[in-house]
Formats: sequence, structure tokens, C-alpha cells
Amino acid sequence: MAYSFNGSYVTFPTSSTTDKLGTMTDLGLKDSAAKIQVTTANGVKHLYEAGLPDAEITIDIIGAGATACTIGATGILTLVWNSGQTNTYSNAVCVERSISGGIDSPIKTTLTFAPAP
Repeated sequence: MAYSFNGSYVTFPTSSTTDKLGTMTDLGLKDSAAKIQVTTANGVKHLYEAGLPDAEITIDIIGAGATACTIGATGILTLVWNSGQTNTYSNAVCVERSISGGIDSPIKTTLTFAPAP
């Protein structure tokens, strides 16, 4: 199924498939930009332009692995979707890492990445 998440994967800190980030359960990519108001004094409605783009990538992985992903770690982040789409960030930084678990549930690691300079 081309629209199924199954088969999608993420690599970091290189684009090599040997650097897959474990068994993913969820993957999210959010592109946004600041909203800049450019309404003139005689305007009759608010007008806006988009500011600089701001991407955030969130990945949920089963287990407490992904040791290459410590806060501040940088590298190539590649999202390979089962649909054939690929998103590559030539320099991404890990900005958040959390590990959680509960009774009768797997340990889960959540990683958040952002573009780096």
C-alpha cells in the first residue's frame, strides 16, 4: 500500500540504511513559519507574509536505544516514507529526547529534530 506508514524509516546521523533509528511507531514532520503582519494604515483587512520556515521532526521509537541521538547531536536526517517521498535535512540537530514506559507497554523513545546551521 503506497499510503501505508508501514515500511517507512528514518536514518541518522548519516543517510546510510545501516543508521536506521530503530523500530518506529510514529513519525511527524511539521513545517511552519512565523506570521508577519504587513497591513498598511489604510488597510481594510489584515494582510500577512510568511516569515522564515521552521521545521520540526518528531520520531517515536520502541525501546530506549537510538544512542546516536543525544541532545545536540548533529548529522544527516533522512525520512524515507513508504509512499516513495523522501525528506532529507543535510544538517539536523537533536533538540529533545524523552524515554517513557508503563505497565504492560513497551519502552518508547521520542526524538525531536530541527534544522541546524
